[in-house]
Amino acid sequence: MFKEYKDFSWEILPDLLKSEGVASNCLKTASLVAEYLEKEAVPLRFTNKGGVIAELQGRDNTRTRLFTAHIDTLGGKE
Repeated sequence: MFKEYKDFSWEILPDLLKSEGVASNCLKTASLVAEYLEKEAVPLRFTNKGGVIAELQGRDNTRTRLFTAHIDTLGGKE
């Protein structure tokens, strides 16, 4: 299971890095993450501030773990 999530993460990373969200509005990047998760049939929902909450199943679903990531784009370009 972990390998699948790891492979999935490497697959979407280039698109996330190319995403052109804005520092004050990261909804475009959050929507991109949601699109990928929906394609994989991962249950998700949005917070009232546009964050994405996804529920990933593991080997032992009797124990809960939280993984959090901060999406921020600073607008810097070369």
